[in-house]
Amino acid sequence: MSKLISLILSLSKHKLIIITLIGVIIGMSCGLGLKNYSGRTWTQRDIIYIKFLGELFLRIVNCLILPLVTSSIISATCNLTKSGPIGFMALCYYLTTTTIGIILCVVLVQTIRPGELMRDKQTISTPMSTKTFITVDTILDMFR
Repeated sequence: MSKLISLILSLSKHKLIIITLIGVIIGMSCGLGLKNYSGRTWTQRDIIYIKFLGELFLRIVNCLILPLVTSSIISATCNLTKSGPIGFMALCYYLTTTTIGIILCVVLVQTIRPGELMRDKQTISTPMSTKTFITVDTILDMFR
């Protein structure tokens, strides 16, 4: 009985990991189940609809990660007394490489002038094409 209680207590400390693993197992099961037992081949439209859910999930994760990383970098660099000279050097390295990258990009764009040759050609004609719009795709694009 005490082993069961200690097991429950140790599992309760790791709830997030357990819930994540359960979610991964459920997701894999649903994916394999939909793929193998649907009884028909999937069209490109079916794949787009399933892919939409994955895209939404990844965008939500990115919206969560970016503020966390940014705030942790800001809090780490603002408190240089704890990090000492290593933190100061890391901040200087980051600012230097970012500045060099921006200057290099501006110089290359001004030197190479991408798209300049395309502006001079007047003989290029754009083919007229008719696109069909599907209402479901328009609604999904509002969330992408």
